[in-house]
Amino acid sequence: MPIVYAVFAYAFYASQAYLLEQKTSSFTPAALLVQLYVVGLVLSCAYLLVTKAGGTHVAWPSGGALKWVLLGGVVFFLADNLYVLAFYTAQRSGEEYLFAIVGAAVLFPVFGTIIKYVGTGKTPNGWHLAAYAVAALMLGLTIMGNKIQRDREAAASAPVETHP
Repeated sequence: MPIVYAVFAYAFYASQAYLLEQKTSSFTPAALLVQLYVVGLVLSCAYLLVTKAGGTHVAWPSGGALKWVLLGGVVFFLADNLYVLAFYTAQRSGEEYLFAIVGAAVLFPVFGTIIKYVGTGKTPNGWHLAAYAVAALMLGLTIMGNKIQRDREAAASAPVETHP
C-alpha cells in the first residue's frame, strides 16, 4: 500500500504543478502559500475529526519528537516556497517550465536516500547508484527536450520572410 499512496501523491503533485504553472503562477508565492495552507489546515482538522469520530486513537508528538515535527514543518514550508517560487519565476521569464520543474522530481528519491545514508552512516549499493545515474540522465533529457520544444515554438511563431 505505501507505493500506491505515493503514486497517488505524485499524481496530485503533478496536477498541482499544472495548476501552479497555468492558472496561478502570476500571483505572489507568499499569497499562494497562505491560501494553500489555510485550505490544508481546514482539511487536516476535518480529517482529524473524522479519525477521532471513527474511534481511532490519535498519537500526538511530544517532547523530542515534537521538535522534529516542528523542524519538519519548517522544511515543508521552505520546500513548498521554493516549489511555488520556481513556477513564479518561470512565469516572470515568459517561458513554460512545467516539464523541467516536474522532471526535477526524479531527484526526490536521490536526495531522500542520500540524506538517509548520511543520517544513518550507511552507504548506497550499486542499484542505488544506478538509479541516481538514471535520475540524472532523465533530468538532462528533460532539460534538452524543453529546449528543443522552446526552439520549435519560437521558429513556428517567427515571421515568415517573403521574397518579391
